[in-house]
Amino acid sequence: MVRCLGCGVAAAFLLFGSAAVARPDDEGGLPSAVFAEVNWVRAHPAEYAEQLRAAPQTATTREAIAFLERHAPAPPLAFNAGLGFSAALHATDEGRHGEFEHTGTDGSSAGERMQRAGVWAGMLAEEMAAGEDRAEDVVRALIVDEGVPDRGHRKDLMDPFLRRAGVGCASHPVYGVICVIDLASAAPR
Repeated sequence: MVRCLGCGVAAAFLLFGSAAVARPDDEGGLPSAVFAEVNWVRAHPAEYAEQLRAAPQTATTREAIAFLERHAPAPPLAFNAGLGFSAALHATDEGRHGEFEHTGTDGSSAGERMQRAGVWAGMLAEEMAAGEDRAEDVVRALIVDEGVPDRGHRKDLMDPFLRRAGVGCASHPVYGVICVIDLASAAPR
């Protein structure tokens, strides 16, 4: 059986037209901007910490600044069409049903959705943000990670072992917009 992951992204547009997927060659669009912003933060954690200093300060913001100042730059994420497909699929599903959960309305986990899209890896992660319609705000919310005790979003976005990603954003009836970032380690050999 021939597998076409790029065709999967096209199918996502046909089946779930309200979602947008980041493509490495996109000029504009929220998913592409989120993808680029995450890669910039990974490459420049100390500079991003300085940007956070200019934002309103909470204990969690100060914690994020300290984390970033200690963190070495991480390699850029490579776009993966399967991850873009799974992220767009989940963003659309959550938006369509007004949900904000990592479990899909079909009961699927993030890992199951990524594997259905043809992504296999030793490490998989999913980040979600809702209510932010600018890439800078989406990434800031995930890096600061207010209200998330283990700071898992921040840790995942900066994890050097997570090397591939895809971003999907969709409209949401409660929050206005939802963005999903699916990440994976390098493909197994």
